Amino acid sequence: VYRDLGQERTNSFGEQRGLFSKIDYFHDDNWQLELGGRLDSTTTYNSEFSSQVGLTIFKRTKLEYATAFRTPSQFQYYGSYGNADLEPERAVSQSVVHTLPVDEKQNISVGAFEIEFSKMITTKTVGFLPKYFNVNRARVRGVEFLYALQFLENSQFSFRYTYQEPEDLNTGNWLIRRPLNIASANISHGFGRHNLGAEAIYNDERTAQTSSTKTRILEE
Repeated sequence: VYRDLGQERTNSFGEQRGLFSKIDYFHDDNWQLELGGRLDSTTTYNSEFSSQVGLTIFKRTKLEYATAFRTPSQFQYYGSYGNADLEPERAVSQSVVHTLPVDEKQNISVGAFEIEFSKMITTKTVGFLPKYFNVNRARVRGVEFLYALQFLENSQFSFRYTYQEPEDLNTGNWLIRRPLNIASANISHGFGRHNLGAEAIYNDERTAQTSSTKTRILEE
């Protein structure tokens, strides 16, 4: 039963089950292979298999390929902004990350990623209200930078910056409500079994209704 503002929207039974398995294989100190798989079964959709493959080389470079499957939530189906015609979302991602040690207390990581979506679940504004819908084909590609520092025995600082290009492949426009630039800074200190930390996050401006394609930095 799903209720919104005290009003019953739907009364139906649904069940989702999942089985996950992962294997880590260490050839030697310089090579590590990860293999993962997940089987999802629901009363509404056919069973779906998702996979993950990762290869770490010389402890510094990691290549990863993964697939994912996500069904709409009850809120996305029947909530205030719901859409009962939503379809499941599928994604295929690829990434590479390389870590460069500066010294014993500092390291820098740089990476690139690409995620392609089929039936991506997102929102758009209809009139004055948002509504969930599917984007048939979408892609998010980007680059990421991470700096990490341990400046005291139990204190850490990190700074992360991501530039991404989230594109609706049907229209060539940027996806709405997704920033191109994201940055965050985190500082933490451990006190025995306790930890105290603070984080600041910056998101670039996001459009709420429509978006035109801006100048691309990441070319085909």
